[in-house]
Amino acid sequence: MENLIIDVKQTRAGQTHRCGDRVDEWEITTEGGCEVKEEVLLPVCFQLAHRTRIQTKAEWQRNHFDAGKYFSGYYELIRSPSGYRFVLVTPHAD
Repeated sequence: MENLIIDVKQTRAGQTHRCGDRVDEWEITTEGGCEVKEEVLLPVCFQLAHRTRIQTKAEWQRNHFDAGKYFSGYYELIRSPSGYRFVLVTPHAD
């Protein structure tokens, strides 16, 4: 792959309700709707989010009994018709 051309739009940021989890979501459109390998796209996504890499949702669900892993949150990279959706979820902590 020569140059990756993407268009990124943040579609959601913050809590949806009082004492709720923080959800940040980006819509990522690739040039021509081409599919991009996850290992190429994820570093770009985490750079946009100003976050270090965290666990996937599946890893988070397996490790939810460990408070450190639970509160670090999780990400999802979901294929959509126009490209991808990148979602970061951080559980609410009082």
